[in-house]
Amino acid sequence: MSAKLALIIVDMLKVFFQSSGELPTSKNLDKVAQNIKILSDECRRRGIPVIYSNDAFQPAEASIEPHFKLFGVHAIKGDPLSDVIDLIAPTQNDFVVEKRMYDGFYDTRLDSVLRALRVDTVIVTGTWTDGCVKHTVMGAWARCYNPIVVEDAVTSPDENEHVWALKYMKKYYGAKVLTVSEALDMIRTNS
Repeated sequence: MSAKLALIIVDMLKVFFQSSGELPTSKNLDKVAQNIKILSDECRRRGIPVIYSNDAFQPAEASIEPHFKLFGVHAIKGDPLSDVIDLIAPTQNDFVVEKRMYDGFYDTRLDSVLRALRVDTVIVTGTWTDGCVKHTVMGAWARCYNPIVVEDAVTSPDENEHVWALKYMKKYYGAKVLTVSEALDMIRTNS
């Protein structure tokens, strides 16, 4: 029996492509974005849902959000830097789920959207392998989804943390860690 797939794109926001003092950026974000584009285009062609899990905060939260004490104020609604980068911007047929915690499932609609779509396997891509990606994979695993992480479609500002997070997700969440090429083969086989 083939898996019912969905692609989750985590926090590929313009703000993460900007260099700032408080919010470090990954050096290979452009390559990761290209790989996500390849995956999302293939998923759309094959009718596989594409879901964006994005940080999204109200302006009033800037002074009280604990997250901002660690990484600076970012992803404020209305700020153009809070939009998904143009290369992989959502289409009208994609789902956009706003989040305020690292885990894309925590206190969001993500689980209900996946269940309505009858998804059992999620392919997770995006930025901060050791942060929002890892926590979203944990959220998927805790809700009995089969998590897949595409190692060259996720990134972190620290390469060592990126590698550690991939190993961690594989060991503790049973995540399959695939390359873009392997993920494309799986998408084509399952559709």
